[in-house]
Amino acid sequence: MNNKVVFYNPNDAASFIELYEGYRSNAYKCSAGVYTIGIGHTKGVKQGDKITRQKAYELFSQDLINTHNDLINLVKVPINEKQFIALMSFVYNFGMSKCRTYSIFDDINRGDFITAARKFTDYRSPGSASEKGLTKRRLAEQRLFVSNMNLDP
Repeated sequence: MNNKVVFYNPNDAASFIELYEGYRSNAYKCSAGVYTIGIGHTKGVKQGDKITRQKAYELFSQDLINTHNDLINLVKVPINEKQFIALMSFVYNFGMSKCRTYSIFDDINRGDFITAARKFTDYRSPGSASEKGLTKRRLAEQRLFVSNMNLDP
């Protein structure tokens, strides 16, 4: 297996992900109906939970490691650093259970990065209250994903 994903540091994606996740000290239900706290942390969160910024960053650091491990399992071909950051954000947002069913990773693993890039905006919850924010995030991920690719004919 030629998987460069293992060589990237999950913290390289931290600022990009944090930009879209934001920080919340009180648990809230995200658009998917899942209780979330800190910087997009969901595991074990329940209504009424509170968190300090320091604890949020500790959880975020662990969540980035977990997302990196998920990405290692999803992507089986070499990708560049900007593609890595875009995909870290994508997987962080959706989680492994959803991502393993998404055809975008089939395209990536076939080396069809153009088709994969076109699919980013397919994952934005059309008609939902969060559609505008997810569209903005997917477009940013898409731009980052293609930014180091030679797209000349």
